[in-house]
Parts: sequence; C-alpha cells; structure tokens
Amino acid sequence: MIKRGAAALAFVIPICVIGGALIWWAAAVRPVSPGEWFRGKKAEWRQNRLAGQCVRQLKWLETTSAGEAVKKDAAAKQYRFYSCFGSSWNTPGIEFIDYVACYKSMAKIQEIEGTRDRALSAEHERLMDLAYRFAREYNGLMRDHIMRNGLSRCAAGEEWGRAFSELSSILGEESGPGGTLGMPVGFDVSKPSFEVAIRDRSKAGAVRAAACACFFRNGIQRRVDFHLTEVTRIENRDRQTPIGAFACENGKVVNVK
Repeated sequence: MIKRGAAALAFVIPICVIGGALIWWAAAVRPVSPGEWFRGKKAEWRQNRLAGQCVRQLKWLETTSAGEAVKKDAAAKQYRFYSCFGSSWNTPGIEFIDYVACYKSMAKIQEIEGTRDRALSAEHERLMDLAYRFAREYNGLMRDHIMRNGLSRCAAGEEWGRAFSELSSILGEESGPGGTLGMPVGFDVSKPSFEVAIRDRSKAGAVRAAACACFFRNGIQRRVDFHLTEVTRIENRDRQTPIGAFACENGKVVNVK
C-alpha cells in the first residue's frame, strides 16, 4: 500500500509542477514565446552588467574636485577638456568651433569613461549627472587658465562658437529660407573663412552687414573672409553657384568681390 502511494506521488508531483509552471507562464509571460522571453532576460542581464561596469568607471567623480584637478593638470602642463559620451559633440562649456579655433593645437578632448547616451540604471543616471557637472566646471576653469596665460590661439573676448550660432540664426531671416553657414574642415583661426549659402542673391548686401555686425558683437575684430554662393532648385536638386566674396574687419565690410 505504501509503495503504491509513493509511486502515485512520484507521478502526481511532477505533473503538478509542470501544470503550475504552465499556469504561471500563461498568466505572467504570455503572449511572449519562450524564445522571446529568454532573449529578453538575456538582454536585461547584459544591461545590468553594463550598468554595473559604467557605475564603477564613474565612481572616481564622487571624490574628485574639478578645481583641484585643473590645478594639478595645469601645473603638469597637461591641457585637456572632458567630454561626456553622447550622440553628438558634448564637451560641456566648450563650443565645437571654439575648440577647433582656439584650443585644438594644445589641448586634447578626453571622454569620461562610463558615460552613455542614456542612463542604464538609477545609480548610473546619478553619476552621469555628476560627470556632466564635473566636466562643465573643469572645462570652464581650464579654458580660463589657458586664456589667462596667453596659451590660446584666440584673442581674449573672441567668441567664435557664439558668433557662428548667432549668424546661423540670422541667415534664416536675412537671406531667405534655406540660408546656411558652413566652415571649412581644416579651419585655421589665423586666416578664418566661412561659406555662406543663400537662396536669393538680392539679399547679399544684408548678409554682409549682418555677418560683420554679428562677429564684431562677439568680440571678433580680426579679418574674417566669407565666400557667398546662391542655392537654386533645378529639377528637384539644389545647385550652388559662387556669387562673390567679402571680408569683415573691426565690424566693417571690406574687400567685396
């Protein structure tokens, strides 16, 4: 009798376990297939693992002072700016054009390892915020040190990034829809030049005046050359035609061609 009961239990218990698992699956996981569920769990495990790695990489920021770090690096003549990983240029406090024009020749960009384009956990988000604040403070202090000691290729007060942004906005008003401002890949602040594309060449005079006023307003008194092209729409394609050049110096339009 006892043997028959044990045999029945040995048969019933696995059936109950399997049945319970099926009920749980139907209630909690359905309609995800087993394969999808396991792939999801694998992806979740990988993200948690990566989040832990990123958190460990960022922990140094909790005990590091931006001010002390700048003093140490400046004393060692190790000039750099910190960037945070993202989908685009993200070096807090330093505009891309300012870096290219003023600092690229003597300061490197160093990415803060552990920053990502999105937070992977609550702790990772907290440390990424700390990284951004550290980078902004450090970069501002390092920029001030470089300018104060005459190490930059730019003159004090020159705001190339701000001038570029302002003029880009102005072009949409002064040159008609589609007006754009571009800079050469190998930008050289010792002989700066920009490309201006406009839709209506009758606006060229207004563009010249706006460009010179904008750059002067942002502390740029040196000569800056501009090359004008007119953009026309032909057979559903934009075609650019050179229509002249001009230069700005001390806020005045010079050398119109």
